[in-house]
Amino acid sequence: MPMVAFNVLAISGSLRAAPTNTTINPALDCLTHVRPSHLTLRKPIMHFAKNALVITLAAFMSLAMAGEIKPFSQVGFDALTAAGKPVVLDISATWCPTCKAQKPIIDSLMKQPAYKDVTLMAIDFDTNKPTLKKFKVSMQSTLVAFKGTQEVGRSVGDTSPDGLEALIKKTIN
Repeated sequence: MPMVAFNVLAISGSLRAAPTNTTINPALDCLTHVRPSHLTLRKPIMHFAKNALVITLAAFMSLAMAGEIKPFSQVGFDALTAAGKPVVLDISATWCPTCKAQKPIIDSLMKQPAYKDVTLMAIDFDTNKPTLKKFKVSMQSTLVAFKGTQEVGRSVGDTSPDGLEALIKKTIN
């Protein structure tokens, strides 16, 4: 089957100028590159492998660009705040409708690159009463923001994305 040269190639849904030595073999439905001494074929499996690598790297980059969410531990909290790191305590209960409304908003905010250095520590309202007393928390759906060892903000029952983001911003500004 004859090879047909094109000046423009459709690659991944976009048009791109093709080098003069690039041709498309319609029978194989893939790109080939003509070299002076021989012809090499880019197999479709290589395209799949390259796309899989790009997707994997993008997933790892998004993790590296996200703030950490983890369960509260006094040792971890003390280490982070002593090091001057931004920390937000998220006091919630599984039965609380306000907490359920806050969760997707907080999770989304913590995935933003701007908050990659913020650690959110989750505290269960029903099982961690001594910790609640230490932080003077009397209600679920409470967020307490720290910049280092200094408390910089507190929110109770706020479910607005702007309000929750403003609280988290206080830890990094």
